[in-house]
Amino acid sequence: MDTLVLENAEWRVEVLPECGGKLRRLLSKASGREWLWSNPVLPVRPAVYGESYIEQLDSGGWDEIFPSVSPGVVAGLEIPDHGDLVALPCTWEQPDEQTLLLRTAGRCAPFVFMRTLRLDGPTLRFSYQLENRGETAFPFLWCAHPLFALGPGMTIELPEWTALQVRSASDPERANPSHLFTVPDSAAPDFKPLAVKAFTEAGAVSSVRLTDPSGSERLTMAWDVAQVPYLGLWINYGAWSGCGSAPYFNLALEPTTAPYDALADALEAGCAKKIEPSETVCWELVVRVTGDD
Repeated sequence: MDTLVLENAEWRVEVLPECGGKLRRLLSKASGREWLWSNPVLPVRPAVYGESYIEQLDSGGWDEIFPSVSPGVVAGLEIPDHGDLVALPCTWEQPDEQTLLLRTAGRCAPFVFMRTLRLDGPTLRFSYQLENRGETAFPFLWCAHPLFALGPGMTIELPEWTALQVRSASDPERANPSHLFTVPDSAAPDFKPLAVKAFTEAGAVSSVRLTDPSGSERLTMAWDVAQVPYLGLWINYGAWSGCGSAPYFNLALEPTTAPYDALADALEAGCAKKIEPSETVCWELVVRVTGDD
C-alpha cells in the first residue's frame, strides 16, 4: 500500500489513500508520542465494500465517517458499516510536504468528498468539501473518527458542566464525568472496565483537549459549532472489542453533525443534515499539539 507523508518540524503524519485516506500515524516530534491507537490484532488493509467495519476494519488510526456510522438502508441509501469513506480508496494530490488533497467518489450516493490536510507549525488543519453530484437531495451525518492511544492518568478536558447524552454504556451507573475523563490504570486493584458512547448537547462544545499521562503535552481539537454542532465520545477502558480479541483501551473524540451513530435516528430526531442537488458544503477541523501551559 502507498503511504503518503506530511511532515514539518512538529509533526509526522502518515496517510493511506487505499484505506479511505486513513491517518495511520500522528506523531509529535517534540515528545516522540504517537497519538493514534493501532489495533494489535487487526492489520491495516484496504476494505472490501460492505464488510463489517467493527469486525474486519477497526484497525485504529483516524478515519472519516459519512453518511452514517451504523449500516442500513436510509432514504434509499444502502450504507455500509461506518459509511462509504472507510470502504473506498481515495485519489490524491500532494503539492508539497505540508499539504495533501484527498478525494473520494461515493458509492451509496452520488457525492464527492474532499479533504485538504495542511500542516502549519504545531497545527494540522482539515478542510472538508462535500458535493452532491446527483439529481436529488439526500440526508447525511459526518463525524471524524480518530482513535487515540491511552495511558493511565491521561485526561479528557471539556468545558466545565458539559452535559452528556449517554447512548450506551457497559456500566450505566458509572457513565458520568467522575469515571470518564481520567484514564484508569488497568493494573490497579480497584480497576473496573468501562465502555461508553456519549454526545454533548448541540452547540455546547467547540473544542476538546487530551493531555498525555506526564502532563507535558496536549492535543486540542477545535471546530465551528455552526457547522459541526456536537462532539461524540467513544470511551473504551478495557471493556469492548469488536474483532473477537480481548477488550482494549482506546478513545474516539468525534466532532459530528448529529448526536447519533445511525442516520435513521438522526432523521427521526430532526438533526440529520441534508445536501441538495449540485450543492457544496464546507467545514473545517483543527488539531494542535502544545507543550505545558
